[in-house]
Amino acid sequence: MNKEIFEYVVERRKTVGIMLGTVKAGKIKIGWCKTALTLGDKFDKDFGMKLARNRAMRKAKIPKLPLCMKRGMIDFSTRCIRYFQDAKSMDLVR
Repeated sequence: MNKEIFEYVVERRKTVGIMLGTVKAGKIKIGWCKTALTLGDKFDKDFGMKLARNRAMRKAKIPKLPLCMKRGMIDFSTRCIRYFQDAKSMDLVR
């Protein structure tokens, strides 16, 4: 089992997404999932975790990171670097 950390994305006191970090072959990989609130979707934590994990491992198509998540992703990337100290490199999320 790989070590992984995650953080929920909250907007207007509602959980709307998740960012997940893990390490594979000495490289930090980050995946994410965000609900399309404008389409009336509700966030499902189990599905969000699964999709974020698949995106981190590059098993699912990765769309462009939503603008509202960019600042949070920078902070989360820094957190991943501190947590996975044995990693040698990191895949950047854009």
